[in-house]
Amino acid sequence: MCLSQTGACARSQTSGWLDAWGTLTTTTGRPSTKSDVWAYGILLWEIVTLGASPYPGLSAQDVFKFVSAGKKMEKPQHCSSVIYEFMCSCWSFLPENRPTFDALCRRFETLQEKEKDYINLELFQSEQYACLDADIMDEKL
Repeated sequence: MCLSQTGACARSQTSGWLDAWGTLTTTTGRPSTKSDVWAYGILLWEIVTLGASPYPGLSAQDVFKFVSAGKKMEKPQHCSSVIYEFMCSCWSFLPENRPTFDALCRRFETLQEKEKDYINLELFQSEQYACLDADIMDEKL
């Protein structure tokens, strides 16, 4: 484990670098557009969960083990399978298997044309997600 300028990270002999949110980068430790795609998948999860912290209940070291084992965060109950598939494609362990931003944009444009609800907030269960409370955590926003 190490502490980088952007936060906690860990390095494995075979899997490259991983920051606190599980963004895999190259084995050289340099960010790439493919690691940005991973982070975009995390952002989608955060949006769908209305700002919950990714990998709820896991420390940075546990996130590293979780991701290195090929695991992905579960689909939020209120999230459509289509949106969750987008997230999972962004979290492909091998960077070359992750979509490009251009491909993601085309997929979202196709979804927009269908005009369906992809998030059902009636099924949202806030107690399942860890949300930071600035008043309790003494955080500066």
